[in-house]
Amino acid sequence: MNINVIKTLDRYHFLNKKMRESLVKNPKYAYLYARDIIKGRWPEAEPNLIKDKFSWDIYKERFNVI
Repeated sequence: MNINVIKTLDRYHFLNKKMRESLVKNPKYAYLYARDIIKGRWPEAEPNLIKDKFSWDIYKERFNVI
């Protein structure tokens, strides 16, 4: 799924709970969702983000996570 599609679904309130759960499980999309849609930390996704060093490093730097 493309982040622009996710943004559009969210904008029109079509991003349902099941879709958000799948985003939480994917570190890349979890980071992009936090960055582009929430515009802040996403604590629910952090346990999965930690598993992917690249996504976690970017996330930590972007949101000042210690």
